[in-house]
Amino acid sequence: MDYTEIELDKQLNKPVSELTRKFYRDILEAMERTNVHARTTLVEVQEMLVDIASIVASPWMHEQRGLKMRDPREIKISELVPVVRKAAIEAHIEMTRIREKYSGGEALTARNKLLEAIVERQERDIAAYKQALQNQEELVENLTRRLANAQGSQPGSQAKVDVLNLDEESLHNHYQDFVAQKNSDKGFYALIKICEAGNLLSPRLRQDMASQYGGDERGRGRDVTEIIEMLESYRLITREIFRESGRPGNPPEIIAPTHAGIFFYEQHTGKKYISPEYLKMHKSEGQVLLVMDAESLLRSAGYEIHQPHVMKLDDNTAQFLPDIAASKDGVMIYCEVERATPKQRQDPDAKWRNFRHYTNGQMYVFFKDKKSRQDSFRYAQDAMRHSGDTLYLCDITLAAQHLKEKGTIWTSIHKKQ
Repeated sequence: MDYTEIELDKQLNKPVSELTRKFYRDILEAMERTNVHARTTLVEVQEMLVDIASIVASPWMHEQRGLKMRDPREIKISELVPVVRKAAIEAHIEMTRIREKYSGGEALTARNKLLEAIVERQERDIAAYKQALQNQEELVENLTRRLANAQGSQPGSQAKVDVLNLDEESLHNHYQDFVAQKNSDKGFYALIKICEAGNLLSPRLRQDMASQYGGDERGRGRDVTEIIEMLESYRLITREIFRESGRPGNPPEIIAPTHAGIFFYEQHTGKKYISPEYLKMHKSEGQVLLVMDAESLLRSAGYEIHQPHVMKLDDNTAQFLPDIAASKDGVMIYCEVERATPKQRQDPDAKWRNFRHYTNGQMYVFFKDKKSRQDSFRYAQDAMRHSGDTLYLCDITLAAQHLKEKGTIWTSIHKKQ
């Protein structure tokens, strides 16, 4: 019997058997393994091309590293291939010219064509590999949504409960049903992590879960995935992909609590949920992700995160709104998270003077690239006026290892004498 697309969707959304769900999971797990292998291979290809470029195109690599302050890991394959190709061909031409300068150039021409064909084939293979990876990721996402819909349509399933419209009594019943579930303790652990962070990156949550309950250190195992799926099936969390991040590989996924998730959190912990309102404060998804990374590092170092607020002079002539407010051992600190992006309509000197004024000379700065570090150090040095003024810098890429080795996330500290 032929089905239209609409009829097919109806069939897929009918209650499914455990065998069908297992079949879906097996497909997802196989595709996840393929995706991991593909991403690993692309990283290896990029690293190999960087190494080759360092040998055959050393002036170009020196320009990228030394003059443009670029991390070699951030140089895209699409940039490296033409550079390596050109340099390799030039080197091969020169070597062949020396070896066969009396051959009339026929062998040289033949070898050049062979080399060009090899490079072109590699370029096509890389492009096809990346396209296949993208197609698989889209398929996995589609299958995941269909599996969630299929699970939600099971008779008696709590997943079909419209938690947004439940009254408080119904939410209590929903809560008690969740408590009775086999892995509710793990579910509450994950939910508390999400709520207390306000929003949480999926990799960070998975790593925390793996650290707490064992398994793959990245938290990519089935056990962690099932806990996240359980929270989602009870409509306690939402998952959203941030497309603007500019990070290599897959864009990061943000996990946030829903209305019901916040209710469960407050019932379970007795604490009041505080929304961080990241996007309202920072406008840019890229900035939001760095702020979340910085807050996670602060928590790992024993700091408590607070909602930042605008600080003003009595005459309102100047004001300062820190990116992060945190405290430890009764001491409050204010932090800025810097990115190497144009800051339109902003006077950097005035900003750093206000930063110095409202923090009494104790300035804490997070960054992730060399330009941001250089700019922060330069502006902070200009703003520091008194002996004892101190600049605490945290390179987000190095901080976790620095915390393990040195016991602090501040990778460098500069004090005015």
